[in-house]
This record gives sequence, C-alpha cells and structure tokens, in this order.
Amino acid sequence: MFPTNWQPIDKIGPVNGTNIFYDPEGTKDENGNTVTSGPNYHPYRFLHDFSYAGYKRGEQPIPPEDPNAWTKTANVYDVTRSPYNCIANGTMDCKAGIQRAITDAENAGGGIVYLPQGEYRITASGSSFLRIQKSRIVLRGDGPDKTKIKVDPYLANGTFTVNSKIAIHAEPTGESDYGWSVVSNQVAIIQDLPFPTKVIPVSSVNGFAIGDPIIIEGYWTNAYIAEHDMTGIWQPGSRQAYTWRRTIQEINPSTNEIIIDVPTRYRVKTTDGTIVAKTKPGIAEIGVEHLALGEIRHPDEWPDTDTTAPIVQALDKHYLIAYKNVRDGWIYDVQSYRPQDNANRPTDDIKYGPYDVEVLNAMVYFKHTQFITLKNFYFKNMQVDDNPGGGNGYGITLFVANDVLIQDGTLQKVKKGYALNRGGSSGNVIKDIVVKEVFTTQNDFHSYLSTANLIDNNDLQGTYWEAAVRPLGALGNPPSTTDHGHGTSQTVFWNTKGTRLTIPVLDWWNRDNDNDNLKDNCESHGAISDEGIIVSNQFGWGYVIGTYGTFSDIVTSRMPDRASDFDRDGTIGCNDIWHPYILPRDWIEGIGYDAQGFGSLEPRSLYEAQLALRLASLPPPPPCTDGDGDGYGLGCPSGGDCNDSNKNINPGSQEICDGVDNNCVNGADEGCNTFSGIVVDNNDSGFSTLGTWTLSGGDNAYKGDSVYSRNRGSNATWSITLPEGKYQAYAWWTYWPTRAQNAPYSIYNGNALLAVMRVNQRDAALNGTWNSLGNYTFNQTTKIVLSAESNDSYNADAVGFLKLCVPVQEVCDGIDNDCNRQVDEGCGTPPGPGGGGGGGGGGGSQGNFSGKKNMSNSAQNTTGEEDPKESEENTSLEELPQDGPQSNVQKKFYSFISFLIVITLIIVGAVIVLAHRFLKKKPGEVQTTAQNST
Repeated sequence: MFPTNWQPIDKIGPVNGTNIFYDPEGTKDENGNTVTSGPNYHPYRFLHDFSYAGYKRGEQPIPPEDPNAWTKTANVYDVTRSPYNCIANGTMDCKAGIQRAITDAENAGGGIVYLPQGEYRITASGSSFLRIQKSRIVLRGDGPDKTKIKVDPYLANGTFTVNSKIAIHAEPTGESDYGWSVVSNQVAIIQDLPFPTKVIPVSSVNGFAIGDPIIIEGYWTNAYIAEHDMTGIWQPGSRQAYTWRRTIQEINPSTNEIIIDVPTRYRVKTTDGTIVAKTKPGIAEIGVEHLALGEIRHPDEWPDTDTTAPIVQALDKHYLIAYKNVRDGWIYDVQSYRPQDNANRPTDDIKYGPYDVEVLNAMVYFKHTQFITLKNFYFKNMQVDDNPGGGNGYGITLFVANDVLIQDGTLQKVKKGYALNRGGSSGNVIKDIVVKEVFTTQNDFHSYLSTANLIDNNDLQGTYWEAAVRPLGALGNPPSTTDHGHGTSQTVFWNTKGTRLTIPVLDWWNRDNDNDNLKDNCESHGAISDEGIIVSNQFGWGYVIGTYGTFSDIVTSRMPDRASDFDRDGTIGCNDIWHPYILPRDWIEGIGYDAQGFGSLEPRSLYEAQLALRLASLPPPPPCTDGDGDGYGLGCPSGGDCNDSNKNINPGSQEICDGVDNNCVNGADEGCNTFSGIVVDNNDSGFSTLGTWTLSGGDNAYKGDSVYSRNRGSNATWSITLPEGKYQAYAWWTYWPTRAQNAPYSIYNGNALLAVMRVNQRDAALNGTWNSLGNYTFNQTTKIVLSAESNDSYNADAVGFLKLCVPVQEVCDGIDNDCNRQVDEGCGTPPGPGGGGGGGGGGGSQGNFSGKKNMSNSAQNTTGEEDPKESEENTSLEELPQDGPQSNVQKKFYSFISFLIVITLIIVGAVIVLAHRFLKKKPGEVQTTAQNST
C-alpha cells in the first residue's frame, strides 16, 4: 500500500501500482457476483496523504518548539502583577484576574498570559471558567509540575455543577458551537471527484478570492443514503455527509476551478448536493502550554446505571479544554493533577482499585478546528468511570475536526480514550499515544462516517479501536432511524501495539442473533467469536497494516445477522441480514509481525514518512518581504499580508467595524457586532412604525428589546440627520424560527431611495449582531425602512451608521488623512491626539463600540466600563472635527510671527533710546560717543 515510489494522488494523479491498486475483491457482492456500482463497488485501494495534520499543516514547528516563533517577542501579561493581582496559593479565586489578562491581551492584538509557579483557583460562572475569543492568545505556565490551575465547581451558594461548562474555552466572539457555517458565495460542485484532489470545479468562481476560508460540504441525499445501503435508517436532509474547511490558494476563472490547500478526504459526487461556500475565519494562534489542570471531585460516586443521579446531572457535558472554530493552535506540555482537596477521598472503583480523582469528565474537545497540535500530554484519573449519561467520559473528542495532530501523550483511567465523531472528522492523525486502564469502552469512530483518518503507532494496553458499523437505534424490529451507522471509511491503522484486552468487545459483534441461545448457522455470517486490538469493518476499504505486541489479533468483519424480517418474506431466518452488508473486507497486512513488541515496521510512522516526502517536494520559501514590519508579507513565515504598507492591517489583527478589512479575511467588518458609530434603536425618538408591531421574545436584542410584525404592509422606520459624508449602514435584528428570509431594508437620503438591501433574518448566525447594509453618501435626513411583505415575522431592532474615512494626502496636522489608522506618519515628532469624534443627529445616540460582540474596548477605565473620552480619541476612521489642537505647521507659523514681532519691538526700542540721547548731547559729545561705540 505504501511502495517506495509512492506519491500523493493529488500531486501526480491516480497511478495504478504506485498510489492506487486495482482489487477485484472490491467489485463483488455478498453472493460473489461482480458489480459495477452500489454499496459494494470499490475497485481501487489507496492511501490518503495525512501529512497536512497539525499546526501550520505540519510545515512549521509549534511555537513552544520554535525559537523564532512570534510568541518569543509577544507582550507578556503576568497574572500575579497589577492590575491582575492573582495570588497563586490555591485559595484565592483568580478567575477574574486571569480573564482580565486574557481580555487585555486580546484588545492589544495578542500576547502571552503568564501564570508563574503556583496553584491558581478558578470558579464557575457562565458557560466557561476561562474564555479566549480572539487570535494570538497563549496561556503559559512554568511547567505542569510548577503551574497548576485548580477548577472549583462550587458556586457561591454551595451548589456543585460543571454541567455544560468548559474550564478553558477557546471560541470566537459571538459564535455558539457552529463556526463552519455558510456565510456567502454558495456554489455547487459540478463534477464528481472519485480520488483525493485539490482542484474543485464549481458552477462559478465569482466572489471568491485567494485566501478565502471556505467549506466543502455534502449532504445526506437519497442517492448518498442508497449508495451507503442505509435507506430507511438515515433520513435525507438531516445531516451533513462531510464538511471540510479549506483555504483558497488559486482560482482559475477560465475553467471555474478553485484550488485548495488540503486535498478532499472522500469521494465527492454531485448527487450529494455538494457545495462550496465562504465560511467564518475563526481564530488562530491559540495556545495552552506548560501547565497542569486539576478539578475538585464531586462528593458522590459515579453510578453504574442511574442516569438521573445528581452527580450525572452535575458533570454532564463538561470538558477540561475545548477549542471551537480554531485553526493553527496547540496544546503542549499539559497534564492533569490531583488537587489537595481530593486527597484522602479516593473513588470506590473496583476494576483498578481506588484512585484519587484528577479530572471530572472529558479532557479535550475539538470542534470545527483545523491544523491543531496536541502534544506531550498526560491526562488520567477521571471520575466518570461507567456508562450512564451517554457522551460522557470521553478522553479526547474530535467532532467535525480536520487535520488535527495528536501525538506523544497518555490517557489513563478514563471511560473511553478517543472518539472521532460525525462526517467531516477527517485528515486527523493520532500518533505515538498510550491508552491504558480504560474503564468500560473502546476508542471509536462515533456516530457516522468520519472518513480518512490515520491511527499511527498507538500503544493499546487493555483496550482496542473500533472502526465499524454502529447500529445504535437501528436494531429494533422494524429498525428505527438513527444518525449512527458506518463509523468510518479509508481510515488507516498503522503499526499498532497491543496487550490482552481488559474490556469486552461490544456485544453487537458477538450476539445470539436469532435468540435461540445457540451459536448456529444463522450466526455464521460474520459474528465475532474472538476479540482484537482493532475491530475494523469500514465502508469500502479500510486498512490495518502492522500489529505487534503480546496481543495483536484483529477482527475485520461485516455486521452479523439480526432476528428481524428484513427481507419482508413473513418469516425470520438466516436470510434476514441487517444492512449494510459491508464488502469488501478491510485490507490487512503484517498482523502480529512481532510478538516481542519492538515494532520494526518500515516506515515506522506513515505520517512522518508522508510529511518528509511532501516537505522535500515543497519549493524553498521565498525571502520574506515585509514592507510594514508587522511580521506578515510575501514569503514570511507568519503568512501573507493584504496591506503591506500598514502594520495595523494583517491576518493577525483583530477585525473592528471601521469599514476596513483589518484582518485580511472576508473583506471589511466581518462578524461585527459593535462599531464606532451612531445608533438608532427601536426605543429612540428617531424610530417609528406603521401598522401592528409587537414586543419580540427573540434573544440578543440590542439594548434589551425589539419589536416584530407579521402584518403585510407594516413598516418600521429609523430616521436621523447625520453630518454630511460617506457612511456604512448596519442593521441589528433578533432570531426567531419564523423570521423572514428576504426582509427588505430600504435606504433613503432625504426622499431619494438609494438601495433596497434584503437579508435573511432567519439565519441564526446573523442574529444579535451588526450586519452591513452597504456604503452610502448622506447629506439630508437619513431613513432606513423595514417593510413587512408577507406573514413571516419581521424584526425591527436597531440600525447604525459608521462614518467612513475618505483618504487624501497625509499632512502633519494630527489627523489620519490617508485613512491608514496612523496619524502624521513620516512627520518626525507627532502632535498630540486630535479632538473628539463626530456627533449624531436627532433621534440617535453616539455609539462607542470599536470591536465585536461582547468585546471590551481597548480603552478602558479601571472599573472595566467604557470611557467615552478615551474611546473618542482612539476613533481613527471617523473624520475628526477641525477644532482640535493646532498642527505642527500652524505652530511653526505662529512661532515665526511671534519672533518677528519681538525683534521689531527690540529694534524700535533701541532707535528710540539712541534718538533721545542724540537730542540731549552736544555735537562733540555725539561724535565722541559714536567713536567709542565703533
């Protein structure tokens, strides 16, 4: 499968005998007949290129291991110093201080939040203990043996709960658990793609640009479901078949092709309804390093069966660390530890004996993440030690995650080690890890079809990997619908070490299918009578290559029969096979090649071998051209720059709502929830309605409430008189399931209609945020009118206006004339800051919000409230009034005039004195005086 001349398919195309291998076993059905289509037709075996996993696609070391990383020169925020003042004694609640340091670092464009040696107690509030919402933030300690974070689940009233809470939570501002959503430019893929490729043919490339973040997404269509033999089990339209986050590297307008950075991870068909669309950029450069986390245990024991027990409710869906919509991040040199509070309070576990709890529930959760590296970790001693409460007790979960690299770590005393969940969890590599002393269940591919992952050099001590059909919900008579089913396809197990199992293989693999208490002919169709360190029953081809150790057996089998009338002939018999009937059997080689456990397979690591091939084929990087000194530019390690003449604009900057693309992603002002502008709210005098409007129950209303109408012909109008100029207009609305999907906002300058902008108020991703309505020039009373055109719900909340800077030649006058967010650049010593920002007209209020939803302004007073004066001085993109401090030119002019006046007065005074003396003296005396003077 990996010959010496192997090259990736996306690089040289499919070449039989080099990177694809024709196999007639992939063209037979369960009766041995040759097929040319359908669930059992998979004529070619091939390996994906897994080398893209990890930080920066594996092309750069993670910052903790890179002496030239940006983190080496970043600002450091020591949480033990003022104004954070944490005392690392394990008693003081340091949550507020650490969170403030995170916020300050975020507002400054990034930095290191440093926790020196000690124990930092953090308490529960909201959905997170600590929250990171912007790029380039690192939590750093002095090492897991020195810096410890103690998670205290007790609320002020004594209630113990971490239900749905996350200790360290990294997710962009304003997002709630689904970052990879369609934002704009949705187009169809117009050609089937059977093999991995970076070239994506689409219906149109209009609106796309190099560097755009996109998703490629297919769906459960009738055709897709039938192809996977899941008709009646999977429901059309209920799930995404696959979701891959990619970045556009090239665009070919003549062929309508988009070239992406990472190959596709499964066959793509037009019958999947597959689309390409722009998506949210997420946040990047997030790190947690050199520290340990421990959690105060629940006073009860985890039950064996009772899902209603208080401890189950208190610990449900809790994670120690969660990254959501994060790319290019890392977790490095992180461990769990036992807080002193848990000493002398061991669990009552009978499998491995009592132990001190270090972690309550799940350890690490990656959702909608890409290019993350988790390295050098050790998590152990989970309080969840049995099955009640589905979804709990998973050590590390990848939920629709792409190209994550997990390596060099250990999980011990956990309910389950690893779970890869749902279509889209693909391209991930789990390498050089140990899983041992597992309580109840196996590592697995959860729910449905997480395709093309690499399990590389795993050391399984008493546990196993399952890559099989999960028939949960489908084993009734008749079977019911479910979102479980095929676990994976095209996944590779490479060089796996094992020991004898200490947990049973799940019973659906070895059951009395006809319920006659006998293992008879009806159970001969693949029922498992043995166990293995790998149970692989993948859709199409899966691969198990190399196992060794004291126990290295594997099982590759289809699902067993079921005691149900699946063929609907009126009787239950051996012909009633529960579909899907999986063929071909997975490819296996090198099973049990070394019982001594030395692991001499070559290459030892498939990931390392593929990465070395790809890196060797990459052209040498061009010299870094960084015109503005911000670390970004052509050929620079940090990446390119969309404006190399302005150091404040680069992919590492935070986007602010100022009409400028600050972070080089998705154009200006993406994701803006707040901006420095003028707002007219539904409670302001400039707001009026016609028809019936009612107070809305939608969440996230601007300033507390909004109104809605279901009456066709009703209008809501926001009016204001603005200072003449060019503005970007915005609207804010709240979500409701029946909101209008084509709501019209009409923009007027006086009585002149400038535009009608239609928006989808039913899109949950757009509610409770500022959404741009376009740029306009206003010189009369401004009106925005929302009209109800149907019986859908139309929401009227607030509109906003941001005055845009109009660039002219920069002069030394204390103003940002050329709109590059720099004042008087090139003028020598700059003057002091200019005057306050522009005002608003009647009916509105001057907003002061230069960031995104829930962000603090970079100018803050000591109470954390916004300081209007400070914020106005920092408003660089509104045209400032001309009555501020004098410019350098004016100062020099006035100084020169003053100098001339002084000199003139001195000369006049001297003349007067001499004339006076001359008139008083005799001629001879005058001559003498003149001579003496000479």
